[in-house]
Amino acid sequence: MFYLIYIINNNKTMKCPLCDKKGTQNHLRYCKENISNLSMNEMKKLYLVYNQPELFTYDNLVDIYINQKLSLPEIKEKYGVSYKTTLFMLDFYKIKTRSKSEAFLNSNDKRENTNIKKYGAKNVLTKGTIKYDKKVKTIKEKYGVDNVFQIPEVIEKINDDNYYLNKYGLTLSNLKSRNGLKFWKSLSDDDRIKFLDLCNTSRNKTFFENYGQHPRKDKIVNDKIIKTNMEKYGKEFYFQTNDFINNDEIKQKVLDTKISKGYIVEDFNLEPFIVYKRNCRRLTNKVKKELYDNWNGYDYYDNEYIKNNTTLDNTNRLYPTIDHKISILHGFINGIDESVISNIDNLCITKRCINSSKGSKIIN
Repeated sequence: MFYLIYIINNNKTMKCPLCDKKGTQNHLRYCKENISNLSMNEMKKLYLVYNQPELFTYDNLVDIYINQKLSLPEIKEKYGVSYKTTLFMLDFYKIKTRSKSEAFLNSNDKRENTNIKKYGAKNVLTKGTIKYDKKVKTIKEKYGVDNVFQIPEVIEKINDDNYYLNKYGLTLSNLKSRNGLKFWKSLSDDDRIKFLDLCNTSRNKTFFENYGQHPRKDKIVNDKIIKTNMEKYGKEFYFQTNDFINNDEIKQKVLDTKISKGYIVEDFNLEPFIVYKRNCRRLTNKVKKELYDNWNGYDYYDNEYIKNNTTLDNTNRLYPTIDHKISILHGFINGIDESVISNIDNLCITKRCINSSKGSKIIN
């Protein structure tokens, strides 16, 4: 049995679709006019469509949820129905619901558009907004700093491993890694690409706004990093120090991270991976001429014209190279046949520097 009591919904009296009497959905099961032997779900759908056709007819629900992209909370606020009721109707009509990442992207776009209209920026706390200036002023008056994370007591507390060990049984670093991995595993391949694209777009926008380019290409930033490292370690970079070079634990952690993220193959898999990689290269070479013959001269990823770059030395970072959109390493780890990885539809041409930095990432 199920009970869905909807006497008043959004100041609207709910009625039986068969006899037009006021009542709950449960009444429909015993209504004298109910002679069609409908299933429980069909009765529920009939009741909801009759009382709220502006939302629950198929066309209206598609328009509201798919075209207008209203979220469940927005539908609840506008039409006064519970999440479960809306989800029931979406499932009844076989309308695909949004994944977590799709819901995040959808709500994020709306939030940014609202913020732009109200505050002139995607984030209400972006530098230069009224909210940001007010926040900085308040923090400055109370603590004498621009940001609460500059307060020594706050810094000490958020970096105190004992707090995280007592609460979660993990250090702060391990907790971040666990949560990040859990989130990543919950995403489909398509969702991962969308998430990475969102992160890259946001990061690159911040880089451009603050530095006009990637910060590591900025001499002032690089000089500052080197100066800090020289003061702390006596070397330009930490990995040049004896603490790093002689620390087997750190080396193993770096190795484990590369293996877990699919950047390298474990030793026991090395030989079969070499065979797999060789077969992929062999099959790729068979369609290499066709790929170049049909190439329009533009870099697949950034759309820059690079056909003239073939005159450069083949080790030059701008030299055109063949890339596997789904990488060979990803194919090996996930058991994808070599013929799929080497298929011309999975091949593209890009600059050597992009090919190298892409690594094992999957690109559509």
